[in-house]
Amino acid sequence: MQLLHFKKQLKKHKKSFTSERKQIFLLAQKMQHFSAQELFEALKEKSKISRMSVFRTVQLFEQIGVLRKVITNSNAVRYELNTEENHHEHMQCSVCGQIIEFPDNSLHNQLEKIAEKHDFKIQEHSLFLRGLCKKCNH
Repeated sequence: MQLLHFKKQLKKHKKSFTSERKQIFLLAQKMQHFSAQELFEALKEKSKISRMSVFRTVQLFEQIGVLRKVITNSNAVRYELNTEENHHEHMQCSVCGQIIEFPDNSLHNQLEKIAEKHDFKIQEHSLFLRGLCKKCNH
């Protein structure tokens, strides 16, 4: 997600583009599968943004579709940027915790067909597979 699209999302939801939101967004662009706490820890050295502000902003970003929530094996909540051009699903090793991203357009197309068959419009979906990675499977 580019900064311009981010600004449009905020405007669409009648939210202001603030320097704090910009800082959080720009850092989120550089991170993968992060918690709100990890985002705060990375920001606190460079900024005076409070922990509460970071957590509230992460919640807002999820609500307006800037961030996508990813639930891990341990039911920990992680986030990533929600980008249509880079849609993917996740697998997590139940031994080492490694998260593997995989794009699969055929899977997405199959889900669309299933939804259409049931006269259902998908607004969002999430697929999270748990198992053993190559390293832990041997």
